Amino acid sequence: MRSFLKLAWRCNGLAALAAFAIVGLAVFDDYGVGVDENFQIYLARGTLGYALGVLGLSDGAKFSDFYAEGSLTVFYGIAFEIPLILAERALGLEHSREIYLTRHLLSHLFFLTGGFFAWLLARRMFGNPALALCAMLLFLLQPRIYAQSFFNTKDPVFLSAFMIALYLLHRAFGRRTVWAFACAGVAVGLLANVRSVGMLLYAAALGLVALDFCFAVAARAFRPDEYSRGETGRILANAAAFAIAAPLTLYLTWPLLWTNPLADLFLILATTTEHPNPIIQVFMGETVHSSDLPPHFHMTWMAITTPPMTLALALAGAVVTLWRGAARPLDALRNTETRFRLLLVACLALTLAALAVFRPNGTDGWRQAY
Repeated sequence: MRSFLKLAWRCNGLAALAAFAIVGLAVFDDYGVGVDENFQIYLARGTLGYALGVLGLSDGAKFSDFYAEGSLTVFYGIAFEIPLILAERALGLEHSREIYLTRHLLSHLFFLTGGFFAWLLARRMFGNPALALCAMLLFLLQPRIYAQSFFNTKDPVFLSAFMIALYLLHRAFGRRTVWAFACAGVAVGLLANVRSVGMLLYAAALGLVALDFCFAVAARAFRPDEYSRGETGRILANAAAFAIAAPLTLYLTWPLLWTNPLADLFLILATTTEHPNPIIQVFMGETVHSSDLPPHFHMTWMAITTPPMTLALALAGAVVTLWRGAARPLDALRNTETRFRLLLVACLALTLAALAVFRPNGTDGWRQAY
């Protein structure tokens, strides 16, 4: 009995996931249609027709202007939308209510999947079931994000995909195999498909691999007794697997890139902060234009919609991580676990800094920064 209880506690994330899934099944039909849902369905159906036309599997002539330069569609990939459309067709759904409710349920289940990967990541990093469960609960019990996980198929989806990519990257640097890095590359490629800013994680991961290579070269030159034969070759093989898998996945899952991939990718990255439909909104009692937001817009929204305990724990964790890294910077960069924690802090700090400096178009709070 004791062994069973111990095993159950070690797998507490599965029990929590099941409980959240039961609640989700009970309430998913209580949410209305999101502001972007109609467009997301149009985007997925149009992209599917465009892709079939490019592949010569159907007449894609009517979609010839679908990816016209400057169109709203250039900002969004369809890695998550296409499975929703395929599920709609597989289930034979015709009524709009059925279509929307099915999308809401599948979107929420993917959000729960992101929470489960938060549990897996915390368990790998800390080896403590209690901390892993806390991480999962902190991820899922964000009131604003939890609600949007039912009807917003971009921002919470990106957040969940980001958590999956982080876990697979941590696993790859731990196992140090070509297969693990290839899987991480696929996850990062899909992440960039949901939102192109995911390519920043691609660059960060390659930077960590470059650090490994530099330390391996230094060990071979100055500490040959500590150098493992073939280490540099293994690092290069892992880097190649990741460097190829991510852009290849992005290319295969985003039909927009099929005709002129480099030019279109640079166009997407260059315009990623420019929302094509700026709006007027109320912020702190004043009317502001989404293309001219105050520097503290996103941070203010984040502060007033995130539970105070979560904010306090995030700040404390960031301070402790930076303090330990600054105490012995070279060791921190050499140690895989320490520098991964520094990467997590950078994901938060640099995002907030970029939002304050570049002030991209923001609407409906801080959802574009999830």
